[in-house]
Amino acid sequence: MILFNFSGFKKRWPDIGKITVSVHNQSSDCAPSVEKPQELPDSDATAPKPELQDLHSIQNSQWALHSRYALNRTFSDPVERFKIGENLYRRADQSDINLCLHIGFRNANNWANLFESFKSLKIRDKKLVIGEFGIAFLLVDQAYKSASISNDKVFWFMPNDTFLCTDSNERNQSEFVKDLIQNLKIPFSNLQIDDVECVILKVLLLFSPSFPRHPKIQESSGIVQKFMTHLMSYSVEKCPENGEVRFGEIILVLGSIRCAVKSFYNQTRKTGNFEIHNFDNFLRNCFLT
Repeated sequence: MILFNFSGFKKRWPDIGKITVSVHNQSSDCAPSVEKPQELPDSDATAPKPELQDLHSIQNSQWALHSRYALNRTFSDPVERFKIGENLYRRADQSDINLCLHIGFRNANNWANLFESFKSLKIRDKKLVIGEFGIAFLLVDQAYKSASISNDKVFWFMPNDTFLCTDSNERNQSEFVKDLIQNLKIPFSNLQIDDVECVILKVLLLFSPSFPRHPKIQESSGIVQKFMTHLMSYSVEKCPENGEVRFGEIILVLGSIRCAVKSFYNQTRKTGNFEIHNFDNFLRNCFLT
């Protein structure tokens, strides 16, 4: 069971600037986290080059949005809930999946628009980028959520505190969830990838895509180099004894996320809760690139 015990303390990180970090209570020393979420900026506003702290604050705001939707949802009939650790969770239904994906893609689009080099792309090119990055973005959020709640090989958690599990009656979905747990949840758990590293992973996924028809985004090389440096500095500071090795292992996780993106996309072509025809018009438009 992975439990987070947050206690704030301030520290200056190399190449990152002054941020507020917090400790999570696990067997190793690794675990910082940044605080003070800010309002999500209007994607139509002029987009300056965002810094790591800015992106982290926006990520916090986006995660809080999922929580607000989860708290405000009501049900006409009693809902079965399961105790996992000390908390109760509900099995995700079709509307949960649709809502989490819908919010996730909109969050990914707002996130990408913070970078002027993405914002200046043509609409068609933006759609091609978001078609891949949107899936990667929400998988990072879900992998972090799943690893932070439990370290089992059964539950995969959505951002609104609902879950998918390996005992699904739909064989396609059961295998899909097993793959997500094996390839993303377990590495996130083993490496103790935290919320700051989620930010860095998202930036790297946006500016170093794998899709062959992905349009070229200006300044990609410089942004990738900058956030690679952030990741190395952060990893070494977080785990002084094996930070460089850990850095390499996190880079390998990027490859696993890209493979999971392809698996996720293929899942939308199969019968089940992730079938594209079950999504709203906005999501169908995101997947039909």
